Amino acid sequence: MRECYASDTACKYTVYMFNVEKRYRRIEIRRMGRVAESKIRLLAPCYLICVVLWLLKFVSVSRRSEVSIAASCKLDDAERVKDLRVSFSSWLSVKGVRQIIIVDWNSSHPLISELQALANLCPVFEIDCVFLQVRNSIANVNMKWTITSATNLAFRFVQAPYVLKVDCDTLLHPEFIQLNPLADTGFRYGDWRHARDANDLHLNGVFLARASHFREVHGFDERFRFYGWDDSDLYLRLAEHIRRTSTVAHIHQDFHRMKGSVSLIEHIKHERHTDPIVERAGICFNRLASKRVESWHHDSSPFLCHREKKSSGLTHFMCQLQKNYTALNELLDVKSCAAIVKTCLKELKSECINCKQTLFLQMCHEKVPGR
Repeated sequence: MRECYASDTACKYTVYMFNVEKRYRRIEIRRMGRVAESKIRLLAPCYLICVVLWLLKFVSVSRRSEVSIAASCKLDDAERVKDLRVSFSSWLSVKGVRQIIIVDWNSSHPLISELQALANLCPVFEIDCVFLQVRNSIANVNMKWTITSATNLAFRFVQAPYVLKVDCDTLLHPEFIQLNPLADTGFRYGDWRHARDANDLHLNGVFLARASHFREVHGFDERFRFYGWDDSDLYLRLAEHIRRTSTVAHIHQDFHRMKGSVSLIEHIKHERHTDPIVERAGICFNRLASKRVESWHHDSSPFLCHREKKSSGLTHFMCQLQKNYTALNELLDVKSCAAIVKTCLKELKSECINCKQTLFLQMCHEKVPGR
């Protein structure tokens, strides 16, 4: 700004107004700065909360991406279907689940129809639900219910790094997975030796493991045809594999079954239609017979599946059984088979007075030796 002459009043007035405007502008800038600073201080916690919420959402999504639940079912009883509905609804609420896989082995009513209303909730819970419907087989292939084959089929569709194998009547608490971590453990299962009551014994077939470990031991041995020992056989092979290849603190542990007074896992009670003595004989036979044959090592699936339907959060496959693996008892000669049955009869002692003939016929396709 140029200097003004002493007589130039207009010039002096202009300079005066310029300085006043300049001073007020500085004051306004300082005021705006203080307002902005106060707003930043006021909004900073809000921004921080938003960031924390976003991170929590990311963590929660990550946790929901860790576990696939797999179940294999053959249900011909309406009451058992009701039990499955109750179980399935509990699985949907479990934190940490990415996927639920159900194998329907030729049930009297397709389970995807029975569970349709609940299955529609899968996308709401951000869970991918897969139904594998085994309805027929090729000619000369036996469609007899084989839980080991059905479970191996379910595991072929597992996408998460961890898998929780359950039964169709297993109830889960929403925090079950969070309270049963595998950070320092090879796998967890419902060890029958830690059962809270007789009903808890049926949780022995439920386990949580890394999917990669399950595949590396080739899954369940599909040569078992009688009740029992299929889960124990898998656990023995898993434990040996983890012992050789991992450095975890615990090879295996039982589940944490309680949170205070609240149960984390339960087996729904229902009427059993099999003879407990025959079940014990089957466990004994499978345990001894599996030691006399080559260790299970098959990877090829005996099923051919094609996708029937896919929608948001729900996929339906139809599967056909292509072949049966030779059963354990058929891999043994009659003499070896008979020796195993005799050993099992000694273990059962007087409990199997009238079942000798039945066991020899079922397991060795022969009558009691010496008759």
